[in-house]
Amino acid sequence: MASTPIPGRTKPAPTKPHAASDKRESVTLPPYMGISPDAALAELDAAPGIASFAGIAAACAKGRDDLAARGLDDQGQRQLRLFSTWEITRYLIPVAQAHFRR
Repeated sequence: MASTPIPGRTKPAPTKPHAASDKRESVTLPPYMGISPDAALAELDAAPGIASFAGIAAACAKGRDDLAARGLDDQGQRQLRLFSTWEITRYLIPVAQAHFRR
């Protein structure tokens, strides 16, 4: 069969005989595929010991104390103290303290 030209087109549309082979060529391997396990093991630092965990625990305690000093709880939210009746009537609600208690 001779291909008949489409009006307005100078060349026939290109055909791809093997579309599956094009997909294989475009697939790239993930970066972990070419790693040698022995070379990766040689690059690792020494395993953590008890001393390093003690240092981490000390840093966590220092951070927790810092949050507590700023008035923040474990989730990082501010925990307000309970206000006294005097503070509520003095600053929040303009009512005499005796009327507020009733």
